[in-house]
Amino acid sequence: MAKQFTHAVTKDVYTLREDGLVGVRSAATGETGVFTSEGEYVEGDMHYAEMVMCQFVGRSYPADKPPPGARDAHHS
Repeated sequence: MAKQFTHAVTKDVYTLREDGLVGVRSAATGETGVFTSEGEYVEGDMHYAEMVMCQFVGRSYPADKPPPGARDAHHS
């Protein structure tokens, strides 16, 4: 299951995609967009997303897929 967070105020849903980009769905309009982890627009109807939320979601890695270069805590 993808890592997903809902914005506390806007209720927009931010989802970490398999390709490392952040998908965003607007709770108000239903529009969707795709953004980098820095909040830069990639594609979709939605052209703005909160950078901090994109950073939080886009820089979050599932436990079974750590970021490149991460060391295994059991083998440090």
